[in-house]
Amino acid sequence: MIEAPLGLRTGAGCVYEGARMDGGFDLNAQLNARLGGTLTLVAEEEPGAECPATEHVDVRLFTEKIYAELVG
Repeated sequence: MIEAPLGLRTGAGCVYEGARMDGGFDLNAQLNARLGGTLTLVAEEEPGAECPATEHVDVRLFTEKIYAELVG
């Protein structure tokens, strides 16, 4: 289990923060990692950006090469 704070700034000038993101990783024949959660709007940097109050983020990373590099 991975828990970490996360911030996000969109191209429209919306700034979000998440206090409790969750995820994990699995290392076998490949590396599978995920970090996700719901972020809350903390600022609108652009006037009239019309930012939603929350934004959901789900980041996933898959790679097959890392396992060979770690054990090889």
